Amino acid sequence: MSLPSAPPAEEDSIIRSPELPFVSSIVGGLFAGRAVVVSGMVLPGFASDRKKFDIDLCCGLLIDGDHMDNKALHFNPRFEAKAGWFSGPADDKLVINSFVSGGWGAEERFDNPFKEGEPFQLRILVLEKYFKISAGGKHVCDFPHRVPVETIRTISIKGNIRVDYVEFQPPFFLPSYEKMYNCSHPICLCQTKCLINHSKCVLYCENFQIGIDASGKPTLVAPTPRQEVITQIDKPNIPFVLPLPMGGFVSPQSARFTITPFLSAERFTMNLMSKNEFLFHFRVDMPNPAQKIKPAVVRNSSKNGVQWQTEERTFASFPFSKGITHDVVFTAYGKSVTVDVDGAPFVKFVYRDGDDPINIDAITVKGDVLVHRFVHKG
Repeated sequence: MSLPSAPPAEEDSIIRSPELPFVSSIVGGLFAGRAVVVSGMVLPGFASDRKKFDIDLCCGLLIDGDHMDNKALHFNPRFEAKAGWFSGPADDKLVINSFVSGGWGAEERFDNPFKEGEPFQLRILVLEKYFKISAGGKHVCDFPHRVPVETIRTISIKGNIRVDYVEFQPPFFLPSYEKMYNCSHPICLCQTKCLINHSKCVLYCENFQIGIDASGKPTLVAPTPRQEVITQIDKPNIPFVLPLPMGGFVSPQSARFTITPFLSAERFTMNLMSKNEFLFHFRVDMPNPAQKIKPAVVRNSSKNGVQWQTEERTFASFPFSKGITHDVVFTAYGKSVTVDVDGAPFVKFVYRDGDDPINIDAITVKGDVLVHRFVHKG
């Protein structure tokens, strides 16, 4: 199997906020050790007529129709929980298949790990004989290769999801020794040879483990599934502060706030902090017709602890009501955080220049609001 001698540039390996349906070539191709990561959110039931989504790894550009090219992997979660006149029989399973030489293969069905209205991160790791598929850091299934992975050329995504980014993660390029150099950094797991620079080496060593085969050569070993840590706090006092461990607020972390604004509420905030700096300030101004105060949701960040940056105020409709309980979810992505309210996508905030979510060390809540429950998943 031939491998490229260098990884694609970052702009070729990360595609941010693509519109669906989406088709893209895979720069550098796929091979054992490379992974495809898709991060986003399954739309709530009322937001889409389509009750499924497809992520296909295709062997050409003809992705639909009577003469479409081979599909090495057809990944198809379904959300049709009830039978209907137009929707057909109920089907809420994850279906995986391939399309080879003009025909579909045998379906493989699994419990669906995705839920409508909830964020997700899917990782498809290419190994020598099969795809290892995980969602939210948990192993879902393995799917044996039915066509050679080096024939995969494109990725296709469509259906009832919002995609925040697609990332192609290069592995160690083990056979290209002439392009490598020794890495002696103490935290590097491979301890043999790394490509390009040590920062890349550390990144890949954290995602892949390197073993030694019977002939003494380095080989890829499937990673141990990541263990999710959940912190739940019921009815915390306001103001509320949750210190975060080192590593910040990064994907696939999320924070869920179950809140009720006071009947007399004027304003409340939820914030992602880095020491005294606001990396993400989410402020809700409740309406007051008597004082001619209009509802607002302001997003911002600060510099030097006191200097506010440019406010972001646009949104579709104001989702909060006094005395009514709401669920607010912050979901971490690469350079942004999304906010969903009551299961529906609300806004997306891109971190400002110079702000890195890895430096976030606390989540805070202040103002005229009762927090029934706070849940941090990390």
